[in-house]
Amino acid sequence: FLQRRYGTITRLNRAWGTQLPGFSALLQSRRPIVTQTAAGQRDRRDFVRLIAERYFAITTAAIRKADPNHLILGCRFAGNAPGIWDIAGKYLDIVSVNYYGRVDLERGLSPDMPAAMARYHAQSRRPLMITEWSFPALDAGLPCQHGAGQRVATQTEKARCYAIYQRALFSMPFMVGSDYFM
Repeated sequence: FLQRRYGTITRLNRAWGTQLPGFSALLQSRRPIVTQTAAGQRDRRDFVRLIAERYFAITTAAIRKADPNHLILGCRFAGNAPGIWDIAGKYLDIVSVNYYGRVDLERGLSPDMPAAMARYHAQSRRPLMITEWSFPALDAGLPCQHGAGQRVATQTEKARCYAIYQRALFSMPFMVGSDYFM
């Protein structure tokens, strides 16, 4: 990818602010080459988009060949899919994402999730499904100190968070489902 884009290691080094001896140094490196240049960030974004295009094209074609009569729900993005929502939307029937948002119990709303889902929908132009979200309660008698989800003190608070979050999900016309996790 980089060799096609830059042609010579000198041009890559100039763009990335590096001093690599050759393109083979990239292949042999056990650690990612760090670059903060605009060109390096653009290359990273473009490479991720290239891989996403290939991934969704290949997997969607394989699924459609084996099972042409069912929806393709995606790969369950873990909270974000930087720069590839449009590519996912090009291939998927529904874009699925795990999103452990927050709930403000005093105001009775989720301050982050609705806006995030609206952005994801606008970029993917597809219906969405949240495939993981939760609000572990500390009074459950179970160890819930690890993992995702806003911690709440009681089962009552957990139930209130669930209701607030689910109402917010139901209010979005592009949201086709959700799965409360754990």
